[in-house]
Amino acid sequence: MAETPIEEIVLSRLPVGHTHEDIDGRFGVIWNHCRLDCIYTPQEYRNKLISAFPENKNIDPKYLFFVPNYEDFFEDFIDKKLGGHAKKEKAKLQWRFQKTKQDGFPLGVKVNY
Repeated sequence: MAETPIEEIVLSRLPVGHTHEDIDGRFGVIWNHCRLDCIYTPQEYRNKLISAFPENKNIDPKYLFFVPNYEDFFEDFIDKKLGGHAKKEKAKLQWRFQKTKQDGFPLGVKVNY
């Protein structure tokens, strides 16, 4: 069975700032503090987290040792109409590559943003 040729490719991305919160800065601190080290156990990672934030003597990295059910926790706060925001039909930022035979597109590909 012959494959149908691809006529269009759409690349979508989320809007700038879609998930960026204050916590993202903390992950950057952790990454910078750990990036050159080998960490082999959760206990070593816990110690690295504590040393990454020496100004915070009350840090409690207990959350490393279990995975909370965020879906249940945030269920009442999630907009039910938000689903599919990165899908072709709803994405606000996307690149569309279309096969074309129009003049002006010597490679046969038209690109829209």
